[in-house]
Amino acid sequence: MRLLTSYFLPLNAHPLFYATFFLMGGIWWQSQQPFYAIPLSISIGILFLLFLRITNKKTLLFFSLPFVCAAGAILYQHQHTQHESFYNQIGEKPFDTQAIITDIEKLEKGFMRHRTTLHITAFRPPKKKNWQSISKTIQLYTAKPINVLVSDFVELENITCKKPANQSFNNYLIKEGVSASIFTNTVEHKLISRPSWSIRRWIFYVKKNFIDRCKRKCSLQTFALLSSLFLGNRTIGKRVMESPKEQFKLWGISHFLARSGLHLVIFILIWQTLLSFAPLPFVAKELLLLGLSIIYFLLSWPSTSFIRAFSTFILYKTCTLFSVPINFIHLLTLVCFFVLLFNPMQLFFLDFQLSFGLTCALGWFNYLQHQKRRLA
Repeated sequence: MRLLTSYFLPLNAHPLFYATFFLMGGIWWQSQQPFYAIPLSISIGILFLLFLRITNKKTLLFFSLPFVCAAGAILYQHQHTQHESFYNQIGEKPFDTQAIITDIEKLEKGFMRHRTTLHITAFRPPKKKNWQSISKTIQLYTAKPINVLVSDFVELENITCKKPANQSFNNYLIKEGVSASIFTNTVEHKLISRPSWSIRRWIFYVKKNFIDRCKRKCSLQTFALLSSLFLGNRTIGKRVMESPKEQFKLWGISHFLARSGLHLVIFILIWQTLLSFAPLPFVAKELLLLGLSIIYFLLSWPSTSFIRAFSTFILYKTCTLFSVPINFIHLLTLVCFFVLLFNPMQLFFLDFQLSFGLTCALGWFNYLQHQKRRLA
């Protein structure tokens, strides 16, 4: 009991910590018991309100937790329902679609190495005239590149989407926000409109030009490490990274090759050191550092751990600018809460669990050590 009291109980958990915990519980419960989680959670919350009295803020928080659990279950079910609705609408039969090109990428491996990401805005079954509105994202894999640009509004004919038989891959698509992956040799398409300027296209080509310049000026090994660790693009230089990966696995340090918050911290420390020599006011330096970080985020390929680190950094700097007391675990919990709020499926993937779980554990023990030194 002393060990528990001295190491775990001194931390006064923020109410958001309990809300996040029950949100996770609702998501997990719905995945295991889809017919009982939502009604039981709501029923428990209603029973608390009917038979118990709310005397202070703590009891109000206690009463709201079952509803937070129900919210997690509802969000998880809604995400699954939205994914399934795509196949219910198209019926896994050929259809025509109107879509916006959001990304174009060339993979290093595979016969169909040209991947085009499209945001579908409407679809039409064959031999019918009426278009039906829809908002989904699909990925198109082809052997040859499609003659399109990012932000083009195109019409594709005779597209067929089949639901994956592998449930794990289907869950991965849900987590990534992709409704379907289509592999086809030929694509019949026509250009409807092409905007003269697009922020999405500008960012795409800035990233592409930066990658091309680095590739010309760096060795293959350096470029592979730069694109994977600094930019977060693992598809470029994938072949070159195979040998280092095996060596890192042998030593048990493969996590050093994974892009994480550490790389963002290194980026921030470099710029913070340089800005410390600039004769600028404190607020100007903080705003400039925020701007540089946002540009770095936009020009890279974010991962779960990178989004976690970037969001926490933005909240930290915002609190600094407005002179708000900072608690790292509270900020991390807030980021975790909103990540699960927008994408509940993240809870079941290892990158989310390791990123938030290990970071929370490190922050927790660091807080306890700080408390011990202060009380000593």
